[in-house]
Amino acid sequence: MKCSASRCSNVLARLLRGGGAVLAVLMFAALVQPAAAGEFQAPDINVDEGEVAKFKVTLPETYDFDVRFRYKTEDGSAREGKHYDAKNGYLVFQSGTQSKTVEVQTRVSQDRVTRDFKLALSDKQMWWAPENTWRASWAVIYVPNVPGTKTIRATIRDTIGGATGPE
Repeated sequence: MKCSASRCSNVLARLLRGGGAVLAVLMFAALVQPAAAGEFQAPDINVDEGEVAKFKVTLPETYDFDVRFRYKTEDGSAREGKHYDAKNGYLVFQSGTQSKTVEVQTRVSQDRVTRDFKLALSDKQMWWAPENTWRASWAVIYVPNVPGTKTIRATIRDTIGGATGPE
């Protein structure tokens, strides 16, 4: 028997209010059969210095609830404030949305070196409407084909010429 996420969430909420947390989890695991899904995609990217790095994240399918990740930029050989502008926040996939993009401005430098930095995704959560809150624990069950964490690398290509590899 298949069960949509919204229908199952209503049944689970009633079970949880009645103190049946273990039963709710077991019931959900037995009823929800995910439809054939694509793949989670968050490929590494290349960007010319001074341009905007566009990190595109694609879920394997759309969901009838919101999904979010915390994100932040992290230094590699590129340094925050010198080679790119730091960014952090939440990447929210609203119900029915499959792809989102985080944009990070890179800076032109005179050092003639190809550098890299990362966008780290973490803390996968889903919107749990019955309790009007974000839940990481339910996201493991409701969003099974999406990793809880992912690091995406951006290579900033030198545009002055004569660039060497990453330091």
